[in-house]
Amino acid sequence: MSLSQFCKIKHETLCVTVATTLKFAVSKYGWFYYGCTRCSSKAPNLEKAYECSCGQKVEQPIPRYKIEIYVSNGESKYRFVFWDSECAAILGMTAEFMHNSMNGEDDPMVYPDELEMLLNKKMAFRVKVQPTFSQASVWKLCDDEAFVKEIENDYIVEDV
Repeated sequence: MSLSQFCKIKHETLCVTVATTLKFAVSKYGWFYYGCTRCSSKAPNLEKAYECSCGQKVEQPIPRYKIEIYVSNGESKYRFVFWDSECAAILGMTAEFMHNSMNGEDDPMVYPDELEMLLNKKMAFRVKVQPTFSQASVWKLCDDEAFVKEIENDYIVEDV
């Protein structure tokens, strides 16, 4: 599905698209959140230990990626949310490692320079379009040039 078709979707939909990452959509939450040490659930409280819904006893929650990026394809733009596992795969480091390398900086609004690696990349995305929030959650991504070209040429149809 093309990005121009995303705006017309009325219900949550899974689809594949090709787009280029443009810039961070800086939200009030920043580039990470604190979550469970086993799953990606958000920690209810940073100050005390808890038992996550996955059954994990969490003494100290860890930073997990949640990065919002505007993507485009032609004239169309949309906001994609990149979650922890996708970011770690493309950046080659966990949010916890990146956070710890920031010399004690704990403000999620201070974006590390390494996140720039996510920008200006043309990729194929499998996303869940969420029209209620005017965003799409990235489920999978691929930046292999041949694969991206194949998806773009064989499957993406622009509105006429």
